[in-house]
Amino acid sequence: MKIGVVTDCFENLPSIDEDFDVFIVLGNFLPIYDTRLVTWNIVNQVDYIDNLFNPWLNKIKSDYKLILGGKNDHLAQFYGSQTSFYLAGDYLQDEIMTIKGINFYGMPWMPSHYYDRDLAMAFRSREGNFFNLAVESIHENVDILLTDVPPKLNFTSDNHKFDGDIFLSKKIDSLKKLKFHLFSMCTDVDENIEKTIKHTSLCCSKSALSSRNFFKF
Repeated sequence: MKIGVVTDCFENLPSIDEDFDVFIVLGNFLPIYDTRLVTWNIVNQVDYIDNLFNPWLNKIKSDYKLILGGKNDHLAQFYGSQTSFYLAGDYLQDEIMTIKGINFYGMPWMPSHYYDRDLAMAFRSREGNFFNLAVESIHENVDILLTDVPPKLNFTSDNHKFDGDIFLSKKIDSLKKLKFHLFSMCTDVDENIEKTIKHTSLCCSKSALSSRNFFKF
């Protein structure tokens, strides 16, 4: 199975010529129109999907297209699983989807302490317990986990509150079938990270597709 991954493509919908079995848009696929008016974002994001995002996604040569929500994606949080009705692909939020025998699970939520509380951020939990509940609900039979937030691993950042979540790390350690964990919110990853964990973690932090952003297994 060949899988392509992009994220944070709200400012750049890249031209992609590769063919994929599964193509994943890993959060932050919609632009922000106002940092405080959530309703204004939702209304304009509907138009963006119709006029730009769906025409771009329709050009991607892939049998399956999965979309995860991120901090920009107020429309996705508002409509939840019904977001798929707006998209030219399958929106995945707190649920599992099986493709060719491989189980994909999407969890878009972030802890309550991420970002300034005065800013309108989608998928920020109101308090820690809500985020922990979303993490604990991750399906035990997942093969490929999609999140916006990274686990607590060997990260470095200027603001250490973005260095990953320890509760997510513990949950990942308990997932016996997990083969890949794909996430987008990070800055730098230790090159030797593969030696410290049982599965493969891939930080997909650029909208442009490169050899780092697609893989086979």
